[in-house]
Amino acid sequence: MKVGILTFHCVHNYGAILQAYALQEYIKSLGHEAYIIDYRPKYLLEPYAIFSKDRFVGLSVLRKIIYGIRELVVLPIRVKRWYNFNRFVKSYLRLRDFCHLQNDIDVYVFGSDQIWNPIISHGIDPVFVGNFSTSNNKAKIAYAASLGSLKHLSKNDEETLFSGLANFSSISCRENSLSEYLSKNIRCRVETVVD
Repeated sequence: MKVGILTFHCVHNYGAILQAYALQEYIKSLGHEAYIIDYRPKYLLEPYAIFSKDRFVGLSVLRKIIYGIRELVVLPIRVKRWYNFNRFVKSYLRLRDFCHLQNDIDVYVFGSDQIWNPIISHGIDPVFVGNFSTSNNKAKIAYAASLGSLKHLSKNDEETLFSGLANFSSISCRENSLSEYLSKNIRCRVETVVD
């Protein structure tokens, strides 16, 4: 069986990269073909870019100068870090391009990580609740997914979350509070697991 994993694999954060790799390897150990779906939205890439003009938005002229000097000082570290993370991703994660997905994935696994955190994704990202064309009529599973705090969910976020998760066959979350919240609002059984 071909399994596509959608998670935060492209951020330069040790926890995110290692959880993506561990899930991929565990699914492979079960005898399946496991792929990380290479979905790279701007909100995930921007904080880890080598240089970003967005980091200067809203700063006073003095703060821009101070921040610019700081950016120059840490540039060698940032370049090395960026290179090493990207090298690991290319070497160890089996990537499938999101924009050119074939209809050959049998099951999509969403998670782990804070894939439903509206603070990180500026609202619930429809892709992380299975709202994309090649996921139609495919089995969908959430594994150890998180959204951080429930207090950050807007009504629009709730609608996106509930409508997407209504098509999942299995859901597990990191937090008891999220598991209980989802259990009250969707028909799928929701469990709490350790990531």
